[in-house]
Amino acid sequence: MRKRVREVEKRRPLSRRIVALALLFALLGPLCRTEATAAGNGPERPLRGFSGLTVQEETAADWQASVDRCMRTGEWRRDLIEVAKTQLGYCESSTDTREINGVNCSYTRYGDFMDSTESVVYGPWCASFVSFCLYYAGVAMPLSSGCSAMIRKLVDVGYYRPAGEYDPRPGDLIFFYSGLERDAEKLNSGHMGIIVEIRNGVITTIEGGRQIVMYFQHDMAKEGNRILGYAEIPDNPNYRTVTDEEGLVSVSGILPEGVMVRTSRLTRAQVAPLMQEEVLCCAYEVALMLDGKKYEPKRPVSVYLHQEGLDAEGARVIQMIGYEEGREPKLCPLYYIRADEQGVSFVTCFMSGFAAMRPAPPLPDETEGQEKSAAAEADKGARTLI
Repeated sequence: MRKRVREVEKRRPLSRRIVALALLFALLGPLCRTEATAAGNGPERPLRGFSGLTVQEETAADWQASVDRCMRTGEWRRDLIEVAKTQLGYCESSTDTREINGVNCSYTRYGDFMDSTESVVYGPWCASFVSFCLYYAGVAMPLSSGCSAMIRKLVDVGYYRPAGEYDPRPGDLIFFYSGLERDAEKLNSGHMGIIVEIRNGVITTIEGGRQIVMYFQHDMAKEGNRILGYAEIPDNPNYRTVTDEEGLVSVSGILPEGVMVRTSRLTRAQVAPLMQEEVLCCAYEVALMLDGKKYEPKRPVSVYLHQEGLDAEGARVIQMIGYEEGREPKLCPLYYIRADEQGVSFVTCFMSGFAAMRPAPPLPDETEGQEKSAAAEADKGARTLI
């Protein structure tokens, strides 16, 4: 697929714009198309000639900026979900519209991303939305502006899974039947989305194509017969996880072969200036080592601290620098913090010191303690009398 961007016309007073556009079409007509390269790593597109006064002022640089709000580690499922979340709330245009096959259709960045053909730029866009997210998440999967066409491509590469034969996971794609048709062998899909969560028989998705990008929930007990199938997102072959020798810390990401994790314990005194009324669970200085030298990852990585009890309410994990003796340590931001019964994971851009803590247990009430002591003395006296 050729990647393209459109040229953006600078805003002008209305009369000047009308004159300029009239001259443009009179002189250049259908030749007003050229080539341009997008900033960053966004798509490249042939520039579309203006067909009216309403011009969408978006380029591939804008598309890239819209997804740069999330941190991508190279774990394709997670990255796909995070990229999709950056698009929540995006609406199709209410002013830049075209009539296609008797239907009034609106411009979207997702159709524009996929193709310069009017029927795609202004056409149904749920598959184009998913393709946009796959591309910017770096997932090596086929892209398409049509749901059924995408299924056929997925069948060819072995990633399509019929409903009833596969248990989907967050990060997979979901396909719905077209209209009232329920013939699974025809592979005709009329809508699709990205699965972000599966809980208690309810699949939560992020979907486009319905005027706005938003969350949807599908109750399997009620809507299971609408689901045609899924696309299993593969693991990134370049994504690997390495753990230190003691099994204290794991680091996952796009890491070179041979990289190792080195950990050393930090003292409470080094962490204390950043602690509140908390119990220190663990504190490590973590470094990645390659060929005997420190290695800094080229992109964000996911770190997992193996420590029980961090899923308790109020538990906290921090990253810090400048924690040498006699210095005041400084906090650094962490992203996507998630705790479970065995530890806590988060995303960071570099290695340094990490600490995890939980709230200190409340001190016994002084009055309550006195009452318990008095009761104990009374009980002792009673037993003495007996």
